Amino acid sequence: MGTVRRRNGLAIDRGECFPDLGCVGLALRGPDGPVGAISVVGDGRAPLELVAPLVVNAVRAVSEELFGGGEPYRRDVPEAVTL
Repeated sequence: MGTVRRRNGLAIDRGECFPDLGCVGLALRGPDGPVGAISVVGDGRAPLELVAPLVVNAVRAVSEELFGGGEPYRRDVPEAVTL
């Protein structure tokens, strides 16, 4: 949980739930808090460090479309992710 907080909400799973799967996910936040999430699941060997910024950008785009201007995050999510 502390690692997810250090990544400002970006969760990365490499085989923790299922041995051969990996996942990158981030909550979609509205003005009053989380309203959903976007995640990508793939083979455990997938390059999650390359997928993570795409998930962040998708969450930002959906948030902008749904909730308009302003960044709904409490803290900015880094563009580059170190796993």
